[in-house]
Amino acid sequence: MEINTKKKPFLIKSENLENLRECFVKTSEIIKKAISENRFIIIKHHDDTDGYTAGFVIEKAILSVSKNPRQVARMASRSPYYDYTDALRDLNNCLGFNNSKPLVILCDLGSNEQSFNAIQRLLDYGFEFVIVDHHRYDNEIIDLTESFLNPHAYGIKTSLHAGALATELALFVNPLLSNINHLPAISGVADKSSGQDQENYVKLSGYSDDELKKWSFVIDHELYYLRSSGRAKFLADLFSMNEKNKIVINSLSKDVEKKFENVKKAAEKYVKITDYKKFKLLRIDKNKVSDWEYASSKTVRITHELINGPRITLAETKDMISYRADNVSFSGVDLLKELKQKFPYALISGGGHDVAGSIRFNEASRDEVMKYVLDYLTKIQ
Repeated sequence: MEINTKKKPFLIKSENLENLRECFVKTSEIIKKAISENRFIIIKHHDDTDGYTAGFVIEKAILSVSKNPRQVARMASRSPYYDYTDALRDLNNCLGFNNSKPLVILCDLGSNEQSFNAIQRLLDYGFEFVIVDHHRYDNEIIDLTESFLNPHAYGIKTSLHAGALATELALFVNPLLSNINHLPAISGVADKSSGQDQENYVKLSGYSDDELKKWSFVIDHELYYLRSSGRAKFLADLFSMNEKNKIVINSLSKDVEKKFENVKKAAEKYVKITDYKKFKLLRIDKNKVSDWEYASSKTVRITHELINGPRITLAETKDMISYRADNVSFSGVDLLKELKQKFPYALISGGGHDVAGSIRFNEASRDEVMKYVLDYLTKIQ
C-alpha cells in the first residue's frame, strides 16, 4: 500500500523536520523516479561517521526497492567537498551504463563553491544532482541541483546533521525500511550535534551517550584506516549491534581512548594559550605535534577540550587552519568570506560551520593570513 509521504511521521517530533517536509518529499520523489527509470545512481559521501551513515542508509533504501542491485554505486570522499577528480571518475564509470542521465546524491558534502566546477562538469553530460547536507552553503550551488536538502538554505538554525537527514529521507523512499532508527544517534554523537532533535534521536536509539560515543569512535577509526572509496561489508555490519560487534566496539574503543590520551599529552605540552579577555585562544602547530595515526587527526578537538569556558582553538599547518569555538561570538563562515576578499592571491577555500571547520590557503600567504585571523579575533566582542 502506498504511504502518503506528505503526512508520513518523522522518526521524532521536530518542528525543524516539519519545516523541511516539502523538501523531503521532493527529494524522495526524484530518487524514486530515478530508480523506476533504471538510471545509474551514484552516492558520494564524506568519509567520516556522519557522512558514511548518510550514504549507507540512502543506499540501503534504494537497494530495498530497486530491481537492479547494480543500479547504485556508493563511494566515500576524503575531501569535504565534491572533488573534480572524483567527478571525472564518476563520469568515466557511468559512460555505457545506459543512455539515461545518471543521478548523483551528495551526502555531507557539496554545498559550497568548492564543489561548483565538479558538479558543473557533470551537468554538461546530463547528470542530475541531489544534495543532502548540513554545512554552510553558497547560493550558486542550489541552482545546479534538482533538490537541495540543507536546513540552512531554509533559514533553519538547527544541529540536524547529514546522518539524521539521510535516515529520514531513506524512510520517504521506503517507509518500510527497518533497523535504521539508531543511525541518527550514532552519526549525531560523532558529529558533536546537540539540541532537542539530537536528544530525541538518542532516546529513540535505546543506547546511552557513552555507548553511542564508543560506537561512533570505532566506525570513524575504521574509516580512517580503510582509505577506500568503495563499499566495505565489515563497516556495514558495524552499523548493527550484536554480541560480536559489542566485543569489537568495547575492545577497539579502549585502544582509541589510549591513543587519544597520548595526543592529549602532546597538546598539553605544546599548546599556546592567550587570554583575549572575552575568551581564551588555544593555538597548536599540528605539523609539529601530530603523526599519521588516527588520534592525531582529532588534534583540534582534543586541544579544544583541554579547557572549558569561552574559547577558540586553532590547529595550524603550513596551508590550513582547523578551528573550533565555544561560547564566543565567532563566525568561521564570515571570516572565510573576509579572507577571500582580502587575499584573492591566497587561493582561500574552506568548509564547515560557524564554530567548527577549516580554512585553506597557499603556503606563500600563510603569514599574511594568520596575521589577519589574529587581528580579526581581537575585534570579537
